[in-house]
Amino acid sequence: MYRFTALTQTHGGVQILNTHITLDSSASTSTRIFRIPALRMDDTGTYKCSVENGVVDVSGQLYQTAETNLMVKVSPKVLTPSLKVAAATGANASLSIPVYAYPTLDKIVLQRYDGLNISSSSGKHILLPYNTNVTANWYGTKVQVDGTLLNFTIINLEPVDFGNYTLNMKNAFSVSSAVLTVVAESKPSSPAALNFTVIQKSVYFAWKRGFNGGHPQTFVIQLSKDSSDNYINHTTVIEEASIGPDDTVTFNITSLDVGFYYARLLTFNAIGAADPVMFGVFRIAKESKEEPPASAALIGGVVGGGAAVIIVAVILFILWKKRRLTGSKSDGDQLTHGQKMDKISNSKKRKKAEVDSTGDVEVENMMYIPASDISRGGSPSDVLYTTVNKPKPTVASSDVYAVVNKKEIKKNKKGKKNASIDDGDIYENSAPGQRMKAQDNKGFVPENNSPKLPKKTLNHDGLEYAELEFVNPPKGQKRLVIHGLDNMTEYAEVDLTKKADPLPDSDTEEKKKE
Repeated sequence: MYRFTALTQTHGGVQILNTHITLDSSASTSTRIFRIPALRMDDTGTYKCSVENGVVDVSGQLYQTAETNLMVKVSPKVLTPSLKVAAATGANASLSIPVYAYPTLDKIVLQRYDGLNISSSSGKHILLPYNTNVTANWYGTKVQVDGTLLNFTIINLEPVDFGNYTLNMKNAFSVSSAVLTVVAESKPSSPAALNFTVIQKSVYFAWKRGFNGGHPQTFVIQLSKDSSDNYINHTTVIEEASIGPDDTVTFNITSLDVGFYYARLLTFNAIGAADPVMFGVFRIAKESKEEPPASAALIGGVVGGGAAVIIVAVILFILWKKRRLTGSKSDGDQLTHGQKMDKISNSKKRKKAEVDSTGDVEVENMMYIPASDISRGGSPSDVLYTTVNKPKPTVASSDVYAVVNKKEIKKNKKGKKNASIDDGDIYENSAPGQRMKAQDNKGFVPENNSPKLPKKTLNHDGLEYAELEFVNPPKGQKRLVIHGLDNMTEYAEVDLTKKADPLPDSDTEEKKKE
């Protein structure tokens, strides 16, 4: 079985999209009939047919083709829609006319409106035909065909020369005619067949040009947002660069703002401007956002969710790092100069109150703890009192920094009156029971040569404090005494239950009472 795959029309190597062909059904599977009803000039060309039956030929080709030429007989046709020329009196007027005919032209006669026949060149009129390629428009496609170009010239125009001229043409198939017009120079004629199409934010305009008045004309698209004459020149179109088939001009405007617009077309040349003609009113609507496909939405959701998880993880890491560097911001943990408190490995156990046999509650003093309980993690610069940055007295080692083991002291309270401090709990540069002496009340220096050690001074918690002795006080000054927290001196008492009379509002009121 044969399968017909294609039928194409070409002319001069240019493919023509012929929509004029119909396919007739046939009883034979090996025959197809293509019909072209009402032949016209555009159907002239080469037709190629392609067929295959699934078997390649001896050369390895699957598709077999055949072609034929079709020449349509037509009467002479003028291939330009503009047959008007303008010129000033005393000047020359020239017009070129492309003509296609098959068979070719046999006779050309030009007759003026008053009956004057012009069949050949003279001193006043010149008519010269040339056989050459001319441009034709077949089914919307421009092709080059064999034709004739008629050049007609009128020398030294006079008033009698302005008017219509009839061009009579004849070939072996038929005769035809066309009318030429010679006019004086003027402003252009108004365009016709105005139309427009709106696609989103773009507008496509189309119109058919009028006579240019003998000079190149320019088109201006004007827009306004109201119905008044407040039009703005938006786009300029030059005639020579924009002419399409059948003298049609097209142009489009893009990126217009949302709203209603009034549009009109203005045409002018060197002589003047034609009256503007209206396109009409159009509207640029706001673009609606289309929903993405399901797959795109899913991918977007996955990507967005992953990004959110990463962002949250980064934020948590930054907060954790900041907490490690700065510590907790609570009042109990934040110390002087931004330092933070040491982490105590047994802090959870120490948070519980310890009750001795007397019923007293022991509250842990965080500033006096055994060195063995301290867990120093992280950077040394983050731990309080890792390094004591203060000047040390240049004297013999005598400062007392004793660590009190309160639990041991309380056990000793039960069995012994005098509790002793283990030498292992005394820090470097310490001596048991050492005194400090202040000289001239200006500072404190250790007194290392005291032959006798005074009695130790302990508070109720068993803490040992250094006593101060002020040497050589000024005459008349009482002896200075430093009291501890367990023996504080009250300097003043305030009775908040007493009430005083209110003060007078002004001096005048006080004088009146007197």
